[in-house]
This record gives sequence, structure tokens and C-alpha cells, in this order.
Amino acid sequence: WYTVGGRWGDFFKTADGKVDQCRKGLVDIEGMRDESRVKAAEKFDKFTRLTAGLPPVVPWDVVSERMFKGDIEAARKYYHDQPIVKAVKADKDALWWRLEDFECGREKYIQDAREKALRTFAVVKDGQWYEKGRMGWWACVADEKDEKKWTAEFNALVAGLPDDTLLTIVDCHI
Repeated sequence: WYTVGGRWGDFFKTADGKVDQCRKGLVDIEGMRDESRVKAAEKFDKFTRLTAGLPPVVPWDVVSERMFKGDIEAARKYYHDQPIVKAVKADKDALWWRLEDFECGREKYIQDAREKALRTFAVVKDGQWYEKGRMGWWACVADEKDEKKWTAEFNALVAGLPDDTLLTIVDCHI
């Protein structure tokens, strides 16, 4: 199932507002990147406020693969009982945040968000499908590309498009 816009409606920022479809030359790419930068700064600052003074989180991979290998229930309990995890999950806006995303520090977090402003999970260009990884049921991804590599690949694909290329944001469901 798919639909134009959907959850990603009004994705492209233009001089006339936000739209689901337009020519590449009409997209305010720098404006989208600036908006992403501002939102990332706000999000990082909120994360900092929510977790101020709390001990660092033991990452999920350490908990599940080293501390409680073979005992997923014990790993889940330990991980979710950590003060930072509890603090973040208690905030409705932060509920789905990945704690690992904030480990890089404020400036890098903001810069990464700016670079990802136009990025989607997949793109079709000249009839060829490009994707971050193979998407399966329930958003399970296999063969996922490194974040930085996918961002660079995606941005290069978009940068290489002529300004008269029609861009359309499509919400696809598996």
C-alpha cells in the first residue's frame, strides 16, 4: 500500500509553503536543512534536560549480548530500569527516541540532522530503487547501510538531479 504524502505530507519546503510534490529547483533545500538543524538542537537540549545528573545508560547491545546473553527478559528488565531510559520513556515526545543517537554530542547530532533533512529510507531515480536497507514486515530492516554512507549516497543522488526533476514524497507500507 502507498500514498502520496501520507505520514510524510508537506515534506518539501518551497517559497510558497510545504508540498508533497514539486520540481527540485523549487525546493528550499537550505531552508529544510536549517529547520532540521533547529529541531535537532531543541531535541538534543530536551534530551540533556531530561537526563541531567543521571548515570550514563548501559547500551542495549551491552546489556543483551554481554550482561544477560541468552536471557532476553532479564536484559529488557535491566535496560528499561535504568534511570535515563525511564526518564526518556516517561516523556511522551521522547518515548521513541533512540538513546544511542545522542552519544555523538550536541554539535555532531545537529550537523547529522541537517545533512539528513531531505533523506528518506528509499528513493527511486531513473527507474532504479535505492534504499538504506531491505525493509521487511513491521519495519524490520536487513542489510542496513551505515547512516553516514546512506546519507552521502542519498544526498549525491538528489544533488545530481536537474532542477526540473519532479520530486514526489510517497508513504509506502509493507
